[in-house]
Amino acid sequence: MTSLQWLPLECGSTKIEILEGRLRQDGHRNHAENVAQIYKEKLKEMMDNG
Repeated sequence: MTSLQWLPLECGSTKIEILEGRLRQDGHRNHAENVAQIYKEKLKEMMDNG
């Protein structure tokens, strides 16, 4: 998980999708999907609260 700490929560879905695609190419499809889902949920919380 340490390699993903550089990704800011406020980056938006586009960079999440880029990150997801990059990790898939590296053979980490499930991990990428989990991370993308977590960030999408965090972004939704921030939008709902903000």
